[in-house]
Amino acid sequence: MVLTLDDWVTALRAAIIHPEEDPGVTIDPIVSDTDKKKGMFASLNAATQRVRFFAGVENTHFGEICYEADWWMKLLAAGKIQSPVNGVRSFIDLIYEDNDAHRMSTTLLQTRFWFYPVINRVNLFDKMVLLQDFQMGVFTQVMYAEDHGRPVLNLSHEYDGPSDKFASSLTKSFGELAEAQDVLASLRELTRLSALAKGCARSSCSYNFDDLISHYHGIKVTTPTNKEVVVQRDLNRGLEYRGGVELKSLTLRLQKGDASALRELVLKSRPSKEALSWNFIVKLQNGIPEGVNIPPQTGNPNEMAQLLAQGSFLYINNRFDDAIKCCDSLLKDFPNCDDASCLKAASIREGCITKAGESIQAGKSIKDDFKQVQASTEILEQVVKRDPKCVQAFLQLGVTHRAFRLQTNAIADFRTAIKLSPDFAAAHYMLGLTWKDIGNYTNAADCFRTVLSIESDTETAKDAAEQLAIVQGSLKNVAKGALKDYALQDQGLSLRYPSDWLAMTPQEVLKRARGNQLLTPACVLVVANPDNWDENLTIQITRVPGQGPVSRQYLESLVPGVRQEMAGRLQDFQEVSHAVIDVAGVPALRFDCSSSAWGKRQRQRSIVFVKQEKIFTITCTAIEGDFNDADTKSFQPIVETLQIPARQP
Repeated sequence: MVLTLDDWVTALRAAIIHPEEDPGVTIDPIVSDTDKKKGMFASLNAATQRVRFFAGVENTHFGEICYEADWWMKLLAAGKIQSPVNGVRSFIDLIYEDNDAHRMSTTLLQTRFWFYPVINRVNLFDKMVLLQDFQMGVFTQVMYAEDHGRPVLNLSHEYDGPSDKFASSLTKSFGELAEAQDVLASLRELTRLSALAKGCARSSCSYNFDDLISHYHGIKVTTPTNKEVVVQRDLNRGLEYRGGVELKSLTLRLQKGDASALRELVLKSRPSKEALSWNFIVKLQNGIPEGVNIPPQTGNPNEMAQLLAQGSFLYINNRFDDAIKCCDSLLKDFPNCDDASCLKAASIREGCITKAGESIQAGKSIKDDFKQVQASTEILEQVVKRDPKCVQAFLQLGVTHRAFRLQTNAIADFRTAIKLSPDFAAAHYMLGLTWKDIGNYTNAADCFRTVLSIESDTETAKDAAEQLAIVQGSLKNVAKGALKDYALQDQGLSLRYPSDWLAMTPQEVLKRARGNQLLTPACVLVVANPDNWDENLTIQITRVPGQGPVSRQYLESLVPGVRQEMAGRLQDFQEVSHAVIDVAGVPALRFDCSSSAWGKRQRQRSIVFVKQEKIFTITCTAIEGDFNDADTKSFQPIVETLQIPARQP
């Protein structure tokens, strides 16, 4: 098979935009709500199946190959086509011919077959990605079983002889099958390409692929979304199956390896700077290019790749304890496998949440159920320390923090993931959900629109479209909602503020200040989160007996002094703009600036004016990316409705 630039860009997009999953496809029988509650993955009377692609490969040649390979395996399993290789029998034939097929007591069995690659190692060196010991295989798993009408709760010990024989024969004969079936040969090469793209996305290579994946437009291939059911059912056992393709790879970061010899060979053999491809000869020693030093690894790499695939399957099917065991087995021999570490951390988190839900239903305390959450976070923090560019770790950290209502931390995690990978759709989506959690519908809508600008036909895009409709409806309701009235009579002040914000008295402000310097106790705080002084709005009032309104020229003359004072008080100060405007019927100075504090870039807008022998200072502070929303939603309504009536004689 000849690989094309279309295939390479698709593989890169999958690795960069969807680092949390691998390319592939699944053709799933539709399951009814009743059967879903029982744990079944297919309804026995389903006539159609849903085609679902992973990592955004739908409507591409890449995705078409994955789909055709999966469909070929389904036809072979059902006995609809004959194998071109002797020794590879159909699944249905093996059921009928296996004398032990009825040794299990189960009366209903549902299983799946899954193409997966055994890529023993995708080794990451400094600016080098090295693939080793590549092999394709087929993975089988019992998905659901019934014993005389009762669901079998523990499937870990369920074994089906025909399923295992069918998967084993395909794995053993995959090379011969690929020689006879072009689609399998294509799948094998695309798998290698996918592993290479995954390595490039995670390596320290300085090349920026963003322009390539953003501007390159390949040939669109229409891939199906639905397919008819093609399955032969065993009348005695009620057996069904499904399948799929997942191009998973085991990626290892080897800090002490040395691949300089190979890199020098590749570069020196380039005939000219303009050459895009060229040939060279590499001497191998035990399957490794001569001169390349790779630290030895223990364990069976084939088993490691299978454990990663099996752990992912168990996680998807909510069998978190079993997924953790798979990850532990893998990490024992490959402690620097980021994928396994992230999967283990996610499994711990979801397991804790599930157990907490069960405890709540049983009327028990949930305190003990969350003890391991810290272990989950520590695993992810270790990954980030080892690999500061691991976007998957930051995504999982954000999901964990959001699950436990630590929205500020979650927002920071998702933003870091997006900074590392701007087209990371899942991170934009999760950030949107977090903004929605705290009622920031404007930012949430922006995130969901970003997801839709990155992709269109994926599950994430569909969810983002639904969430966008929800937050847009919320924005309309907020716009229609009446502002609340607030009056500080002893200061001769009244204003209106958004209904989902808080207005606090001067006494309450002092209790919340926690060391923050305020000019005067006569201060009104209007804020969504009064515990977060990095994002708030204050009105500070200072008495100046005998002082009346000042002129516009005088306010303009104050700018150099304000600039100097702010520069001395704020870290990394930068002026954004200033202007003289009218507020509450008198001239006012508006001064915008930005600064850094605690590693965050903040924006601040202050309006200062004098009226009724008092200096009024209205200040809005927010993190840079949130400032426009805070300004539009709160600051402007407050400034526009602020009233300071004339004193009664």
